[in-house]
Amino acid sequence: MNRVIKNKIVMYQTVQVILQQNQSSWGSTPAFATLVGEFSSKLQELEDFNLQHGTALRGVTAAKDALRKQTTEQARVVLGALKAHAMFVKDVELAARANITESHLNRLGHLAFKHKLDEIIQLATDHLNALGDYGIDQTKLNEFQGMRDACEAAFLLPRQAVVDRKTLSESIRQRVKSIDLLLKKGLDGLMMAFKTAAPDFYFHYKTSRMIVDARGGGKHGSAPVTVEGTDGD
Repeated sequence: MNRVIKNKIVMYQTVQVILQQNQSSWGSTPAFATLVGEFSSKLQELEDFNLQHGTALRGVTAAKDALRKQTTEQARVVLGALKAHAMFVKDVELAARANITESHLNRLGHLAFKHKLDEIIQLATDHLNALGDYGIDQTKLNEFQGMRDACEAAFLLPRQAVVDRKTLSESIRQRVKSIDLLLKKGLDGLMMAFKTAAPDFYFHYKTSRMIVDARGGGKHGSAPVTVEGTDGD
């Protein structure tokens, strides 16, 4: 999400606080109260979408990484059994093929990791009759296969999460436009009635409608820039 939208959300939240603090001033004005209700509802939707947008990709990535780590651990168990059997029967070729380290697995990209798991499963299948003495039977191998398949599915999830984030971004933009319209064409105009009747409320509302853009840049940063919340998008 871009900085402009983030700054606008902060502005909306500040406006909401001012409205809540001054309900005694506007509560008896039906049109104003209706618009405040709509504004609060739209802001809640926006905040919900914003939360989903921020967590969508992180959650998927964390789950994928955890599953890959768990599958790598199981691969080490199977490889350990294969190497032990190779040493016992003095099978140099098998020992060499089973000599796959954890660091090697961790360096592989998703596609190469999946293919390496397939190699390990095939190698274990070829020697399954002998691996029972080392704790690997068909049930264990099936579990490992299931983890491999789960990894393949999980590796595709971040792509879908990116699509989901794009959809959420568009929903956020639409709700920002809707809230801007409600404020500019509704509440901002009605606030004129409070300029004399409730001057403190009027002043704080107008101040809350300023968008503060704390821009970065430079070693010490730069001074905040205020932009009128009632000026365009």
